[in-house]
Amino acid sequence: MFAKHNVEVIGVDIKEEVINLLNQGVIHIEEPGLQEALNEVIEKGTFRASIKPEKADAFIIAVPTPNNDDTYKSCDLTYVLGAVVYGKIKVALTYIW
Repeated sequence: MFAKHNVEVIGVDIKEEVINLLNQGVIHIEEPGLQEALNEVIEKGTFRASIKPEKADAFIIAVPTPNNDDTYKSCDLTYVLGAVVYGKIKVALTYIW
């Protein structure tokens, strides 16, 4: 977690309930060690959650990428593209692809 290394991290989600829980220091998913990590970065002040993306030098998108039912089991990028459009960083992505 970047926030553990004194990098300011802003987590973004479209669900206000998730944002409120994270800002209260409550994990909404089950992941070993994640609650302790969140406690540490909230105490340090290097993590907060928001409903809207903010200007940043970098974005890390963490969304499901389920496999398609094709020969190659390629990834369904629907959630990735949805996050990109929501975050208004579509222009940057066109240069990568």
